[in-house]
Amino acid sequence: MKNSVKWIIIAVVLVGLIGGSTVLYNTLVKNYDPNNIDIADSSEEIFSSEEMNSNDATAGESEETYETEDEPYRLDLFTVLDYNGKEVSLEDFKGKPVVLNFWTSWCPNCVSEMPYFNNAAKDYPDVEFVMIDVTVDKRETEEKARDYIEKNNFDYLDFYFDVNKSSVLACSVYNYPTTYFINSDGLAVDYCIGSLDYDKLVNYIKKIK
Repeated sequence: MKNSVKWIIIAVVLVGLIGGSTVLYNTLVKNYDPNNIDIADSSEEIFSSEEMNSNDATAGESEETYETEDEPYRLDLFTVLDYNGKEVSLEDFKGKPVVLNFWTSWCPNCVSEMPYFNNAAKDYPDVEFVMIDVTVDKRETEEKARDYIEKNNFDYLDFYFDVNKSSVLACSVYNYPTTYFINSDGLAVDYCIGSLDYDKLVNYIKKIK
């Protein structure tokens, strides 16, 4: 008798569990809405990475040209080292038109435009070409820059080294290459962020002659 009651109780409990599970399942199915599911979206992380890269001065991929202010303006002064290790200031070039280029040997666009600068320097000897290699981390050292320069025989260009970011900060350089075009009064007339071919470079040079 006791065993019969025991099995009856167990059966009732099982039926209750099964019935409750069925009701719960039907309720969930009825209220299911895929739009309410919160799935982690990786686009924010991707966007953040892209945004960070776009603001990185080491990107060196931009080929767009950006105009300066309406009126020529004076860049902040800075000091770099010439090829012999002597300190040189931007003020030292006042009195001549200046093409001021910021580059690194690991930057593809910098490397691609360098022969055009060399040719322009040959064709415009009255213009001072100040080619500043930014050597501020392990990726670009003065040794690597010198090796690149000497292998390519850029006979008409004068190279300088920024070893403490003074020129980069003074001229607000965020991408390589960046080129400023300065007239004989020491005023920046125009600038370009990105690579230049020979014809574009000459058009800029004509603005400062």
